[in-house]
Amino acid sequence: MSLSANQTFTLSKAKVISLTVITNNTFPFTIINTEVGNRLETELRLRKTIKNLNITVSVQDLFRGNQDRYRRPVNDILIVENYYNDTRSVGLALSYNFGSKTIKDKRERDTGNADEKGRV
Repeated sequence: MSLSANQTFTLSKAKVISLTVITNNTFPFTIINTEVGNRLETELRLRKTIKNLNITVSVQDLFRGNQDRYRRPVNDILIVENYYNDTRSVGLALSYNFGSKTIKDKRERDTGNADEKGRV
C-alpha cells in the first residue's frame, strides 16, 4: 500500500511565490519471507513568477527516506539489508511564456448538424 500527496501553498500573492510539497510513502509489506521496510520519497518545489518568467527550485529526497530496507530470516539467522543510493538533488528550472495572455472568445460556429443535436 502506498500513499501519495501533492499540495501547493501560496506563500505570497503579491510576489507570486508558491511552494509545492510532493510525497509518496510506501508502507511496509511482506513478500514470501522477506519484509520490505517503509520508503518515503519527498520533493519540495519553490516557484517565483516574474511577469512571463517562471523560476523553480526543487529539492528531492531531503529527509533521506528513499531507501530500500529488507529483513529476511534464513534458517536461524535474520538477514537485515539496507540499500541507500543517495538520490538527494537540487534542481533549477527557468521557463518563459511567449505570446499574448489574452485568449479570444470562443466563436459560435454553425457545424451543420444543429438539427441532429436537437433530435438526441
